[in-house]
Amino acid sequence: MTDKFIKLIYTVTTLLFIAIIPAFSLEGYSLSIHTEISELKKAKSPIFIDNRILFTYSNGDKFIRRVAIAFETDNYKSVFPLMKNENNVFFITTKIPENMESLHYRLIVDGVWTDDPVNVDSFLSPERLKVSRIVIPRKYREQLTSPIVENRTVKFIYKDNSNKLVYLSGNFNNWDPFMFRMKEESDNPGTYSISMRMSPGKHYYKFVTDGISIQDPNNPLKAYDSRGNAVSILKIN
Repeated sequence: MTDKFIKLIYTVTTLLFIAIIPAFSLEGYSLSIHTEISELKKAKSPIFIDNRILFTYSNGDKFIRRVAIAFETDNYKSVFPLMKNENNVFFITTKIPENMESLHYRLIVDGVWTDDPVNVDSFLSPERLKVSRIVIPRKYREQLTSPIVENRTVKFIYKDNSNKLVYLSGNFNNWDPFMFRMKEESDNPGTYSISMRMSPGKHYYKFVTDGISIQDPNNPLKAYDSRGNAVSILKIN
């Protein structure tokens, strides 16, 4: 066997190995999620953090090549690969599903379907398969209402990842995208709000974050500006 052939085999094997394990990258995660993932030294039961759920997996010193997760919400048809941090702990986060009291899921470890070994809440499905379950706390299941109007004082609320710059813009401030910065609530990371007195009538507004204009996702009343962009409507009697 020539050195050239050995080098080729080594290169192909390395590329396959890299393809199997997703690269460790925390770009786009909030600071709190970034810190939690970076400091993981072993798997934990699912964690609720910044309006997301963090799933983890590790198996001590045993070498594991690939871990994935699937959810009952689509009958386990979609499989999502976990990444691995520098401590060899696999992880993935997902948004907390709306209007659900619990979330059922299974792990796939090197091709073998199983329940989550660090989650004590599991049950047998009708097919006699072990399924893991997490109960979603009530505060995440409550339907967010925005804006909230009390005696012409209006509270605007927007949810996103933590540690972001979020602004309120509307016809009441000549659509200035930087005048009204929304404050992240200390007891509810990822929730931004601002309160102000407003005059009676119809008002139009939007949120601005990362240079992108977003209509209020929790307000069904909307209109379109001259450029065809959706904005939200607020009516005050």
